[in-house]
Amino acid sequence: MRKEQLTKVLNYLDKLKAKGGAYKDYSTSIELLSSRLLDYYTPDIYNKYKNITEEEYEELDNLFKDAIEKSDAFLAEDNSDNAEVLTIKKRISKQIRTDFLSDYYLDFKKVDVKSGKPFYEEMDKNKNKSIGDISSSKIYNDGLFLKDDLTVGDGNDSITGTFIYETNYDPDKEIDALIKEFGVKFPEYKSYFQSLKDPLKLNELASITNEEMINNKGDLNYFFDKNLENLSQMDNFEQRKHNLEFLNANAQFILKLRPILKNVNDYSLELDIKKGTNLDRRNVAFTNVAKLLDSEGVVANARSVAIEKNAEDKTEYQAGTFIEKTEGITIKELDAIDEIRGIKIEDWDTVEAKRSLANLQVIDYICGNINRNRDNIKLVFDPVTKKLKNVVGINNEKSFAKEKTKEAEASDLEKIKVIDAEMAKNILAFEEHEFKSSLLCQGLSEPEVQASWKRVQNLQGLIKNPKVLDDKDNAKEKLDNEKLLVLSDKDWEKLSLNDLAKGKENIFKTAVDAQKSITSEATVDNDILTKYHVVKQSYNDMLLKGNSLYSEAKKYEPFMNTSKRYSNVLKGLEDYYNAPSLEAKDAKLEKLNELVDAYNNEKIRDGVIDLNGNVSKKLKGSELDRINMMGKITNFTKAAVIMRKELNEVKALKENDEKKVDEINATFRRGKYENYAKLYKDDDGKVFVNANILNREKENVTNLANTKKQIDNLENDEFLSKNALKKHQLESAKNYLESSIETYKKQLKIDYVHGVIPKEYYDYKMDKYEKGIFEPLKDEEMFAAGDPNSDMFKNEFQEQIKEEVDLDKLDISMLSDEPEKELENEIKNNQEENDNSNEKENELDNSFELNSNFEDSKDSIEQ
Repeated sequence: MRKEQLTKVLNYLDKLKAKGGAYKDYSTSIELLSSRLLDYYTPDIYNKYKNITEEEYEELDNLFKDAIEKSDAFLAEDNSDNAEVLTIKKRISKQIRTDFLSDYYLDFKKVDVKSGKPFYEEMDKNKNKSIGDISSSKIYNDGLFLKDDLTVGDGNDSITGTFIYETNYDPDKEIDALIKEFGVKFPEYKSYFQSLKDPLKLNELASITNEEMINNKGDLNYFFDKNLENLSQMDNFEQRKHNLEFLNANAQFILKLRPILKNVNDYSLELDIKKGTNLDRRNVAFTNVAKLLDSEGVVANARSVAIEKNAEDKTEYQAGTFIEKTEGITIKELDAIDEIRGIKIEDWDTVEAKRSLANLQVIDYICGNINRNRDNIKLVFDPVTKKLKNVVGINNEKSFAKEKTKEAEASDLEKIKVIDAEMAKNILAFEEHEFKSSLLCQGLSEPEVQASWKRVQNLQGLIKNPKVLDDKDNAKEKLDNEKLLVLSDKDWEKLSLNDLAKGKENIFKTAVDAQKSITSEATVDNDILTKYHVVKQSYNDMLLKGNSLYSEAKKYEPFMNTSKRYSNVLKGLEDYYNAPSLEAKDAKLEKLNELVDAYNNEKIRDGVIDLNGNVSKKLKGSELDRINMMGKITNFTKAAVIMRKELNEVKALKENDEKKVDEINATFRRGKYENYAKLYKDDDGKVFVNANILNREKENVTNLANTKKQIDNLENDEFLSKNALKKHQLESAKNYLESSIETYKKQLKIDYVHGVIPKEYYDYKMDKYEKGIFEPLKDEEMFAAGDPNSDMFKNEFQEQIKEEVDLDKLDISMLSDEPEKELENEIKNNQEENDNSNEKENELDNSFELNSNFEDSKDSIEQ
């Protein structure tokens, strides 16, 4: 294949040389290189191929460099007034520079001269090869990417990683799929969603980022009225904008639209990527830069490959990018109970970790990465010392932004306050032609490559007059006052992770924030809660819609006996209508759907309707009315079933997240907050309660008081009976008040069972919630926000613990069995301790010894 390619290059150059002038000078250099390479790809009379000597290799290296320099010079000439030259240059840039020079030169630099193998074999071994022998595969979608988890090979030779299918960037495809999905889920609004293809309208919809607005349909309605006037031109918008179901449909659509547009905007706006670009190969370009800097260990290794697929005795290949699985774990991948959650910031503060963070930050800067955060950094801890020894950057495709404004470029450069001495040497040693070749061969555009090279030059300019630390230097002062510090091994020890995290947002601050996040109390993902709330509300509204269908279908009851299947559907719809609650309607939905399917299958069999529900025969009168009515019932049941499936999926996500959060917090609280559960009192007799929890409860009670006030105002509104929107707001406020009280009560129970709050506080607050009394000021009379001072009460606490924990009075049915068992074991242990007073004193001294470093404990709580 390469021999044919070299021949094509030479033929093209012959035509170019005929033009004379600058074309001839440029093509002569390329021709010399191509001819020499062709020698190694052409067998002799004995069908043997040439090896290459070290002298020949050096000579070829110089030919490559000269050809690349001549190519750059030719392409850099200003020919804006000559359309013919510009056309030729465009072709040269693609066919000569990218597909030939850059591609060949990268493989040439990997050749082992001493291998004893023919030169062409050494070159081709580095070409993209197919991946065969796939032992496991699981295809899934991830944003704009189709991915495949693969294990390649067998035994010791196997490699595990992720294959990203060749990505021809097409944001419209994702949006079209979403519009189609909602046309099925809400068939009556199908034309409305189809009218949303206008990018301006989509961006306006996606701008509704306030979660409360999405949850509160009244606010969403107001937003439509005031800010989306251009939407009124879309399909029947004006007539529907006060329709609750229509607002629910829009809320759901917005929730699914936002992440798609976020990806689209990341690529099309921040990176300025055009449609049709292969995004997956940016991972390979990112890896190439890391390799040139001898820093492969801090990025996920990616390479372009083709998966071998066998179908119908025919071998096919799927192009894409294979990213090897790396060491370490991300914050998102942590189990609820993981030893990493207990690793202190001091154990993150190692020379190796700081150096790898600094190196990753430099590579991110050079590659114009717009997406480095704690979720795409893998943490590698030493299995013995439990200290952080390395970080690895993953998901590197959002890279190679074109040149930003001078102010933005300067700001990005200012974030790099430190650089490792070896990294600085490698950057200064960069050769332009080698650097650009490593990117151009992955399909990056000339402006993207040039912008990246300019960032290299920015760093080189900063490094040329480096500030190194002397033994007498104050490292912290130098960090504050110098633009850049070049650090040797011993210098990294002079600056802590917290020192490096100060100032502008940088990767060290990302690491410190990550450590804080996993050693603090967890909360359920707010995006999951919002989606659950919206989908549940939409599903409930959908269930209620079935009632009106029954009333409409009753009109055709006189004709029900003419169709047994129809009479069954009507009976099923009547049962559904009479179901006393939403839960009961949900239970009836499946049966109703089965009856609808039976009716439609019969009509399809008889040729009355086609597979899409369209009428195939000429009907009139009651038969046509019945078919049309069944179309409405079918649309309702199908859409409701789809929505229920989505609700179950998001409900499972919410429950899993809640379970994980509870497990995390149970471990965290028992380990860090056990002293706050003691019945300590201050000099005024107030019970000590952890300040964080007391403040949280004050906010909760204030929230409930405000909601109750809103309900009172609405109930006393003289126009309530005439205003559908106000009725809905009243119902929503009541539901919110009820659900919030239950949530806060559950929160208190979990705190109590996990030993975070004393029994007096738990009883007091639960009583207030049960009675609907929300008066935060009265709490201050009985409870003090603070921490237990020393261990003055530890002896009496041991006697009180049996009274404090009374399982008979505590309803923990919604909690897992683990906390209950732990409490029972704790009570049993305490009773055994009471039987032996000597052992009791010793156990107390050990069990309730306060943390000697109280400020650290306090900081952890505030976090």
